[in-house]
Amino acid sequence: MSLSYLLLILTILTLPVDIVQFSALNLRPWNLFAFLGFVLLLINLFKKREPIRAPFGWLFFLYLLANIVSLFNSVAISYSVIQLLKIIFIDVTLYLFIVNVINNTEILERVYKYLGLVGIYVGGFGIVQMVAAWYFHLNWMPWNYNLIGPPAWFTEKTWYGNFMVMIFAYSLILAPVFFKRRWLAVAFNLFVVFCVLISTSRSAIVAMIALLALNEASKWRDLSARKVIGRVLLLILLGGMLALMMVPQLQSSTIWSRFTAERNQDRTSVVDVAVNAIYQHPIIGNGIGTWGEAAGLSMRWPATFNIFLTALYDGGAAVFSALALMIIIFFWQTYHVLCQAKNDNSAVLLKASLFGVVSVFIVSQFHPYYLSGYAWLAIAIAAVAAYVIKKDSLKEKN
Repeated sequence: MSLSYLLLILTILTLPVDIVQFSALNLRPWNLFAFLGFVLLLINLFKKREPIRAPFGWLFFLYLLANIVSLFNSVAISYSVIQLLKIIFIDVTLYLFIVNVINNTEILERVYKYLGLVGIYVGGFGIVQMVAAWYFHLNWMPWNYNLIGPPAWFTEKTWYGNFMVMIFAYSLILAPVFFKRRWLAVAFNLFVVFCVLISTSRSAIVAMIALLALNEASKWRDLSARKVIGRVLLLILLGGMLALMMVPQLQSSTIWSRFTAERNQDRTSVVDVAVNAIYQHPIIGNGIGTWGEAAGLSMRWPATFNIFLTALYDGGAAVFSALALMIIIFFWQTYHVLCQAKNDNSAVLLKASLFGVVSVFIVSQFHPYYLSGYAWLAIAIAAVAAYVIKKDSLKEKN
């Protein structure tokens, strides 16, 4: 086992504590492992052992260049520079580290398995927290201002749900393949679904439903009437589980109130600030990370709740165009490689990576999830999955 691979494993295993701040520099445990791994890659590069390659690298450069241009309009240049440096030295470093260590389908499979392990301990701990908070009124993490309610993990329950729905995106495709017994695959998927539901995260629940629909649509022609009925009954069962689970909370109608218009009035008013600012500087934006200050929320809120709205606010049409170009080319290339996949295993691995990005993309329409290490992990896995599968296909041809 190489040191780079070991650091990758440690990065994945510690990613769930993404939101925890344990230093003045706002660093997380996984930042250290990913940075050490990147430094190791640079050392190997200088020794000509392991060159650094980055799928979609020129697109990331274009995206960063557009953000640099936005600094000229920033209302807080020093803060925007810090946010830009964070993207370069934390997020892009994580991306480069992942795409260079995962250099074949065997390592890709192992990464998925470790993510499944992470899903088990994150999901399980959340359930324990839920039981402790609901039924025993125990707060295991008093420093967390938003813990009251199920569950929290190391942060608020929305982040818990958004992380678990990314795990669901992978397990939905890979569990039937990785588990030798079918009932284990079904049990694991039900476990992850339950975790998403108890989080009451609106964005995660919407993403989960969309992933289920997308998965069914991709194989609808192969389903018999019996299987269609079975899937309908499964959805009814999930609805019953949700209702039963919410019995202790029915008086406050927790999950339903989160979907009402009244519940979102505070969010709508502050997003209006971003929309008005976009009209004032539509070309190069208002400077990365300054939305919170403009909305009167302080710099503690560096982005809006929608990835496209944030791109338009931060960097205007320049950043938005770069982001749109990345998304279009990514989906086009992934679909192209998926159509050319020579074996079922490659197709399954690539489909799982695609579903991971779809989950991040959907959640990021309602939540600043795209700022987390989870999102960059999913993006890096998807980019490298298409790369290594395409490379393996070329080897088979030769």
